[in-house]
Amino acid sequence: MSVINGGVSALHGLWTGVTGLNAFSNALSVTSDNIANINTYGFKGRRLVFADIFADTQVIYNRLGGSQEGEGVRVADVRSDFTQGAFETTTNPFDLAIEGNGFFVVKANPDAPELYTRAGHFDIGFDENGVKGVLVNPEGLQLQVDQNGAIGALNVSADSLKQRFGDDFVIAGFSVDKDGVITAESVTGRTEVLGKVQIVKFHDPEALLPLGGGIFTQSHDSGIPVQISQEAIGAVVHDHALELSNVNLSDQFTNLIEYQRAFQINNQMVRLSDEILQTLVRMA
Repeated sequence: MSVINGGVSALHGLWTGVTGLNAFSNALSVTSDNIANINTYGFKGRRLVFADIFADTQVIYNRLGGSQEGEGVRVADVRSDFTQGAFETTTNPFDLAIEGNGFFVVKANPDAPELYTRAGHFDIGFDENGVKGVLVNPEGLQLQVDQNGAIGALNVSADSLKQRFGDDFVIAGFSVDKDGVITAESVTGRTEVLGKVQIVKFHDPEALLPLGGGIFTQSHDSGIPVQISQEAIGAVVHDHALELSNVNLSDQFTNLIEYQRAFQINNQMVRLSDEILQTLVRMA
């Protein structure tokens, strides 16, 4: 009977060690990804939420007088950390950074679903029909701008501006103020408002689903996007600026060492449990 009990305990230890290997292997992957993106504009580091495991069959065991023992560990969730990143100054007026809460809204085309980002590297590019002049990010997603109540891509080409403001409007430059209002200035000093950058917030931004390239989509837990004034959500827009990655390299190296040690210990636990099982098999 003691051999059987010993075998059960060894199997339990083996399984527990395997769950640790799986969990800390995932932790090492997430930490490595954070470190790899230390120089990625708008990147938000990700963190793991660990949870213990209890088997359903343990309830029956408890009723028979046994003690409640854990069944190991699992990764319950991987969430993005939306703490503020530092700013880098650029020469591009359409490089935008949000100080505070909020996300830029981008779309692949007018009929595509909304996506969200903190990476504000925008420039003049092509729309879905191949026409140059709209503001897009490096993936070609179009920045959504409120133009007198009509929200969509903004065309800032010289021809488009002349159609809107007259043939004598020759563009000299652009600026974006703290509220996200985009203004065009002509060579004569005349200024015209083109629109306002759409910025939204979420009830739980950490629950947004990352799609890569600094792009996120909403989830059930994140809630729906809410568009309100920047003042209400504590957001300030900066032009000629990009938000850097918020990854703290010192913290990530500390996590890397911690997870690596935990992985090694769990590996030793698996090997020890295996050796105990082999010994019990020879004794049986």
